[in-house]
Amino acid sequence: MEAKDGTFHDDAQWLAGERPAAGAQAEAVERPPARWRATMPERALARLRRQLEVRERELWMKIVDERSRVQDEAQSQQDSVGDLVDQAFVTTQVTMERDLIDRCMSQLDEIARTRDRIANGEIGICIDCHEPIENGRLQVNPVASRCTECQMVREKEAWINAR
Repeated sequence: MEAKDGTFHDDAQWLAGERPAAGAQAEAVERPPARWRATMPERALARLRRQLEVRERELWMKIVDERSRVQDEAQSQQDSVGDLVDQAFVTTQVTMERDLIDRCMSQLDEIARTRDRIANGEIGICIDCHEPIENGRLQVNPVASRCTECQMVREKEAWINAR
């Protein structure tokens, strides 16, 4: 059950979706209402932090591996004479690997923003509508900053604008 301060006492309540009622918000504001802040129980936050740490380690290992591979391939390109097709292939490979590094860095930025939301007590609150983010969504994607509905709207807008 919900305590007077708007927090929950166990993971079962959080996982069951027992959160402050959506109608409790009188109007949209920049920050979520104080009663919605820090509603995730400490065990759930600890689990989320562990997920973030594991993912961060994976990303850093991938970045180190890819940087090494890019450096090795760039060196091999300089060492081998090869024809234009070979050079174009290596250049394409290096570009793809650099793009992978960029994606990993973007994911690390998302993890840092998620940690900021945890520190501010705003984890689990949609950054657009300030409504709670679905529990299942956070379990699958701990860096989710939008509820499913707002994320769909954003993706549709991006798809339309990309045309």
